[in-house]
Amino acid sequence: MLNWQLRVLAAASALIENMSVVEVIIRLTAVAVLSGYLCIKHRQRVRNRFEPYAPGQRTGSATDVATLKPRIDAVRHDYLAARQPIKGLWYHRGLLKVAGRAVA
Repeated sequence: MLNWQLRVLAAASALIENMSVVEVIIRLTAVAVLSGYLCIKHRQRVRNRFEPYAPGQRTGSATDVATLKPRIDAVRHDYLAARQPIKGLWYHRGLLKVAGRAVA
C-alpha cells in the first residue's frame, strides 16, 4: 500500500519540478476563476428557485361538475353519438402539407 503512495508522491514532485512558477500560478488562477464562476451560478440558481408553497396562496380550485354531468350522461347513454365527428381525408392531407412546409 505504501508503494503506490510513494509512486504518486514521486510523480507529483517530478511534475512540480518540470513546471515553472508562472505555469503553476496560471493553473491555480484558472482553477480559482472557474470555481468562482460555478459558485456564482449555483447561488443564482438557489435564489431563483421557485417557492412551492406560500402561506397566503391558494393551492387549488374546485371544478364545477354540474357543467360536465350532461356530457358524461350522453357518453354513458351512447358513446358513438357523443363522439366528435371524424375528420375527413382532406383534413389529414392538409395537415401533412402544413407539416411538410414547416419541415422544409
